[in-house]
Amino acid sequence: MGGTGLNLNAEAIMKLGLLYLNDGIYDGVQILSNTFVKGALTPYAIVDKDTSYGYSFWFKNKYPNVIQ
Repeated sequence: MGGTGLNLNAEAIMKLGLLYLNDGIYDGVQILSNTFVKGALTPYAIVDKDTSYGYSFWFKNKYPNVIQ
C-alpha cells in the first residue's frame, strides 16, 4: 500500500501509467483532462536538490526527461 492509501497490482499501475502517457485517455475515452495530466506531471515543490513533488508524484530531478 502506498502513502496515499492505494493498493494496486502491477496491471493497475500499468493502466494508470498509460492513462498519463496518453494525456488522460483510457480505452478511447478522455477520463482526465489533458490540462490536469500536464499539471499532474509538473513538479511544484522542491524537496531537496535531487527531488521535487507535485500532485502526489515524486520527481527525481537528475532524470528530468523521464516524466516530463
